[in-house]
Amino acid sequence: MTFGLGRSAMLTAALLLAACASSPTSVSGGVPRLLADARAAFEKQEWSRTRDLAESVVEVADLGADREEASFLRAASNRRLGHYDTSYTQLKRFVEDYPISRWLPSVQKELFELGVELMNGAGGGFLGIPRALGMALEGPDVLHYLRQVSPNSASAQNALRLIAQYYFEHGEYDRAEVEYQTLIEDHPGGIWQPLAEYRVALCKLRYSRGAAYDRRLLEAALKGFESYEQKHPDGDYVDQAREHAKEVHELLAEKSYRTGMFYLANLRREAGVFYLKATVQDYPETEWAGYAIDGLRDVMTDYPGTDAARSAAETVEVHAK
Repeated sequence: MTFGLGRSAMLTAALLLAACASSPTSVSGGVPRLLADARAAFEKQEWSRTRDLAESVVEVADLGADREEASFLRAASNRRLGHYDTSYTQLKRFVEDYPISRWLPSVQKELFELGVELMNGAGGGFLGIPRALGMALEGPDVLHYLRQVSPNSASAQNALRLIAQYYFEHGEYDRAEVEYQTLIEDHPGGIWQPLAEYRVALCKLRYSRGAAYDRRLLEAALKGFESYEQKHPDGDYVDQAREHAKEVHELLAEKSYRTGMFYLANLRREAGVFYLKATVQDYPETEWAGYAIDGLRDVMTDYPGTDAARSAAETVEVHAK
């Protein structure tokens, strides 16, 4: 029994000596040599070796310049190795440990690239990494964090634009609208403001379709397109804005016409005539105005002598060709 304990103690001592012999501080040149090797490996794009060397420095160095640089190299290498969650965690830890650092611009660049890579996903383009794969970290999360730690930087402005585009490309128009509106408010006069103004209106139009052509959203979209055309007569999206404005006019006219016909079908003649007249008066350039004229003529024929017929006749006489 005594012999067994002595043998165990000897084995433990041997393992400890072996660990000490292989520790970074035992390497010729110590931490400075390890850090220099990590820098060289990073320049050669030897990501695994950089990570391992930097990790060794982080484990033994004091919370000073050597550990600071090694912490950045470790996080940057993990991103390039595709270890996105690990890299993100390490980059956030860096910002916490070194709020004032010469490496912060590089950290911000890493965060930006990490967010973009996550949004690009395996298929390229703004397809994103599917949530169905169980990956918790998403590109917008990373870029939102970048905006949090560096709200006034050019990269933060571009990050916000990419977040908005990500949601727009994924059909999440309500979320995209919020991000584009934030881009307008937080960076007035910025390079992306005209795009954001156009996209806010377009988001309202796209989102209205999912809400059974919500009239309030359609009118807001129309106002946005007309405002863009007025503010940016030579803008990149002026032709699209003009076409979308026509589209909204048609949708509003159709909604007004169908509402009027619904009321007529339910024998609510005055309400039906009201909406048909509004279609003619508010959207005279649309095809629905012609359909509304036909509906008003039917009221005159089917209900002669009524207030509804007389009201219909007033509009027909003025607008009918």
